[in-house]
Amino acid sequence: MVSLIESAQSSHPRLESAKAALFQSRAQANLDGANLSPAVSGNAGVQRGNSLGLTDTAGAALIATQQSAGFDMRWELDLFGGTRAQIDASIHDANAAENQWYDARISLAAEVATLYCDLQFRKEMIARYNQEVSSMRETLKLTRLKVKQGITPSNDLLGLTASLSQAITNQQSNEMVYRQGIVSLAMLTQLPPEDVNRIIEQSDGIADFSGNFAYSFPADVLSQRPDIRAAEHRLAAAISRVGVAQAARYPSLSIAGMFNINKLTVGNHATSNQIWSIAPSLSVPLYNAGSLQAQEDKAWAAVSQAEADFQVVLQQAVEEVETNLIGVMTYQTLTEEAKNANKDYARYFEGINQSYIAGRTSLLELENARRQYLQSSESYYSALLEQSKSWIRLYKALGGGNALSSNQTGTTL
Repeated sequence: MVSLIESAQSSHPRLESAKAALFQSRAQANLDGANLSPAVSGNAGVQRGNSLGLTDTAGAALIATQQSAGFDMRWELDLFGGTRAQIDASIHDANAAENQWYDARISLAAEVATLYCDLQFRKEMIARYNQEVSSMRETLKLTRLKVKQGITPSNDLLGLTASLSQAITNQQSNEMVYRQGIVSLAMLTQLPPEDVNRIIEQSDGIADFSGNFAYSFPADVLSQRPDIRAAEHRLAAAISRVGVAQAARYPSLSIAGMFNINKLTVGNHATSNQIWSIAPSLSVPLYNAGSLQAQEDKAWAAVSQAEADFQVVLQQAVEEVETNLIGVMTYQTLTEEAKNANKDYARYFEGINQSYIAGRTSLLELENARRQYLQSSESYYSALLEQSKSWIRLYKALGGGNALSSNQTGTTL
């Protein structure tokens, strides 16, 4: 199962989409961070010709070369923290995207594990029905001999034939579902179906989680859930954007500057000069018809929404952990009981089958014992399947064992 999960997580389009969203968020954070620094651009140029309007004493146009080089600078000072608040919001957005990527990985792993368990269940049921069909065919041969000898009525032969047809139908139905599951798992893992089938066939079957487990967890375990951390970062980003909206209502100060060196060459004569300037600029919002206040109100509303979303995610997480803990504990008991019942029914059927071969038991008793054994086998493997699925759901509900800290960024993907 581990190899299937690793294959799915290495190339599934769902994760590629989440990864692209993460890279976009990180790029935006870097872009916003650049606004704290001055923007400087350089320029250089050269011009040669007689178009500069220079003439000699005879009035003829002179060929001159003009060269220039310099730079321009602009810097908007972060007087009231608006730029810093925007950077903080972008960093939280990037952290939220990173946790969403982890959440997608965990969901995909749980999906692969669930489908893997479904296939193991179908594999067990196919083996049981194969065994059942083989046994019923042997019984059919014996019954035909008994009917021919007049020991058994012919109606028993009709009933046994119908039961065999039903068993073959169930066998083929499980094989169909198994093949469909192989295709679905192949699409998830991006592996050829024949490779997936080989892995399933070579595996040991449904895992039995019987044993003693701790059925309680500290509350801070929920903090490792990526969806909770993502909601927390979205709330923090919304709060930071309130600071952006508030800073926009205050004056802003920017500084522009330039420095140029010019050189003019005419024949063997050259002159040069330097030009520079610095120009601070103050912008004060005087009248905007309430748009800046509306932007701040909108930012506060976004905070309220993000806070409510965080509470919803948190409550859902608690509910998922509690319900799946109940499921794990319940199926722990059910699996043990179903396992014991299946062993008893197996011994019971074997005894009845030997009695039928010896002529001491009727076909009706044999078929009742066979049906009870088959039903107990299906009940046991169904309970085992649901027990495994409960553990998978609990794994996902607890955050998949993800240890990414709440403030970690820059994870290599």
